Amino acid sequence: MIFDKVENIALYKGMHPKLDIAIDDILSRDLSLCPCGERIDISGGVFFSAADVTLKDRAEIRWECHDEYIDLQYVLSGDAEIIEYGNREDISGWDKSPNGDIYFSDDERLRLPVSLAAGSFAVFFPHDAHRPAQGENGKVSHKIVYKIPVK
Repeated sequence: MIFDKVENIALYKGMHPKLDIAIDDILSRDLSLCPCGERIDISGGVFFSAADVTLKDRAEIRWECHDEYIDLQYVLSGDAEIIEYGNREDISGWDKSPNGDIYFSDDERLRLPVSLAAGSFAVFFPHDAHRPAQGENGKVSHKIVYKIPVK
């Protein structure tokens, strides 16, 4: 997992060629103009969408992870979103969703909570589990999620 402020995002170039596509897009596009819910394809299979995420209590959120994609989650505005991070192998009870490349777990053990305030981003690789959208119930975080193919 990577966690940092967007002003430092260029430091992570060179880690993965398709992650570089997402980083270059963040550096060149006014993401505040992107409509919520619309998938925007970039290149190399990389795409993103904007969302207004209603934050929930931890008990209402499940762990998730992916095999085929790296997630880059970037909070643009609104309330800080707590995203818990854990090593995928340390979390039990994974079930694959029939709706694409996503696994869920109801494991209740607390892992590392990371606060994504406006201007912060986190990158989750396939070995990283994450439990997003936690925060003060009913508050909203406006964020961008990039889906970056591993291959």
